[in-house]
Amino acid sequence: MNFKFVTLASAAVLVAGTAFAADLPAKKAAPAAAAKTGCPAFGAGYFQIPGSDDCIKFSGYVMENTGWVNGSGTTGYNMLGRAEFNVATAGNTELGSLTSLFRLRAQAIQGSTAAIATTYYLRRAYGQLGNFKFGLDDSHEDIWGVTGAGLVENFGENYSGTSDSTSKTPGMWYTQAFGPASLEVGAEGAVTDGKAGFSNRPDLAAKLTFSGGPAKVIVSAVSHAPVDYATGSAGNGYALLGNAIVTAGDFSASVYGGASQGAMYFTSYTSANSAFNGAQGTIPSAYADMNNGTYSKGFNYGSELKMAFGPDSVNYLAADAGQAQVSDSITTGQLTYNYADVSAQYALAKNMYVLPEIAVVSGAQTATAFWLGFRRDY
Repeated sequence: MNFKFVTLASAAVLVAGTAFAADLPAKKAAPAAAAKTGCPAFGAGYFQIPGSDDCIKFSGYVMENTGWVNGSGTTGYNMLGRAEFNVATAGNTELGSLTSLFRLRAQAIQGSTAAIATTYYLRRAYGQLGNFKFGLDDSHEDIWGVTGAGLVENFGENYSGTSDSTSKTPGMWYTQAFGPASLEVGAEGAVTDGKAGFSNRPDLAAKLTFSGGPAKVIVSAVSHAPVDYATGSAGNGYALLGNAIVTAGDFSASVYGGASQGAMYFTSYTSANSAFNGAQGTIPSAYADMNNGTYSKGFNYGSELKMAFGPDSVNYLAADAGQAQVSDSITTGQLTYNYADVSAQYALAKNMYVLPEIAVVSGAQTATAFWLGFRRDY
């Protein structure tokens, strides 16, 4: 075969093949993976932490309220400015979902008889793996409406209808569901009140929650071990608490009550856990969970009606009333307090609310308080 012919034929085939290939559609490179910015499995506002499978969310609020109080304890005004910052994380592990919450609060209060006081403190710092929760949280036995014997909706620590009480405490809790019911057991740093704020062990508690249709019932039992104010010996106190809520559309009604012996925090009505910010003084001025073998006793009950309205039901009007009774181990006398509260939340703009409220206390001590506040969520 002629070598020159073979060479020319090979060149012709190569050129033809190249031309044919040029007519074929080019194969596009695979697009770069889009950055994952949302974590829908954990709710709105979460985004993925770079270099991690976990998700994170930032939130909080700023608020101001001005209160006027006229009562047998204190008369005057107070103004409060507050900011709260939350960091929440969420992710999945081989043992289930793992979440955490870190909450910081800064606030300043100034009143008729006091210079401005600024505080910064940790509100919550806990983790949760599946049904197990551990860290710093509100007392899980601070059932809405029971502890503190009253609902001050907007400006008490029971902020906007959620338990956000001053009873922050380290602890660990485990919850197990049984159909429509769930049982939680836990150990908490003892929440105490009064002149002798001591306990020789953590509070032990069990809480049963049942939800069925429009109804929800919560019953809790707490074992508290007070230290005798006079002798220093350990005692055995307890508290029994409950709340029943019925919801129909935008309307809800609840009744609540509690009884305690040697565990005054859970049913008392004092400046340490009420939202009058000292307006009613300490009730009574000196008491202890236990004194010379005698236990303090507390009892309260009440009810609340609440109606939500407006777009997404973010606005509400709420009213509650109830009674608290205190039998102190030091003074041994029984004191009775009646209370009533009307509050509202109205959205002026998205995430911006005005919060008016009025509360009245009568009985062993009297007070009338009015608040007007504004809150901006983010």
